[in-house]
Amino acid sequence: MANEASRLGGAERETLDTLMEISGLLNTGLDMETLCICVRLCEQGINPEALANVIRQLRQERHALQVAASKAASFTSCSTDLRLIEDEKPRCSDECSEVTDLQREG
Repeated sequence: MANEASRLGGAERETLDTLMEISGLLNTGLDMETLCICVRLCEQGINPEALANVIRQLRQERHALQVAASKAASFTSCSTDLRLIEDEKPRCSDECSEVTDLQREG
């Protein structure tokens, strides 16, 4: 989508700048383009509370996906580490086999 804020006139831009300041004070995490899109949706009749709930839900889902991806990356790393450790284990040599055979006989 083209930058929404760049198409605004003087008064509209000033209003959006004020809304951006308020958004920053409230720590909404919205950038200028996203805020502009939200304002336009509200002007077209979208319920602001419903829009806020959708944004919150999307953020929660994004966070859950990031956590899952992080865990998957960690699991992959652990699996690789375990394979490396397995490869580094000393292999039972002929001498070990002889000792095991002697223990069985004894």
